Amino acid sequence: MSGWTVPALLVILLSAAAATMAQEPADLLTPADVFELERAMDPQISPDGSQIAYMARSPISKVGNVTTPTILITGEEDYRTPMSETEQFYGAPQIQGVDATMVRIPDASHGIASRSSNLIAEVQFILGWFDEYRLTQRPVS
Repeated sequence: MSGWTVPALLVILLSAAAATMAQEPADLLTPADVFELERAMDPQISPDGSQIAYMARSPISKVGNVTTPTILITGEEDYRTPMSETEQFYGAPQIQGVDATMVRIPDASHGIASRSSNLIAEVQFILGWFDEYRLTQRPVS
């Protein structure tokens, strides 16, 4: 069903359901039916629902491969990458003996730099982190 988006397909399904409403009320789609259809059409979920492709692409599934010092910067109000996911990723390298730094930016969403003070803080943390882990110190000119 390439080329069709889930919302477009749902509109078609709901339109079809509305059209049959007057004719055959017993055959209407329930909200659970619509959810099952959406799940079945989602390319991220296998037909049996057991394998979710999102996990295969998730950074947390690869955290065991991290061998270099890592810095994680997350806004505390970020709903795309919630703080709990940053905390999970932060703890895993430490368990393996890899240095990790977690920076929480208060009152910031996914676009941390939406406030100039957040942008300044983010840049300061990044520069400090690079200074700490730089292999060779270069003189400042």
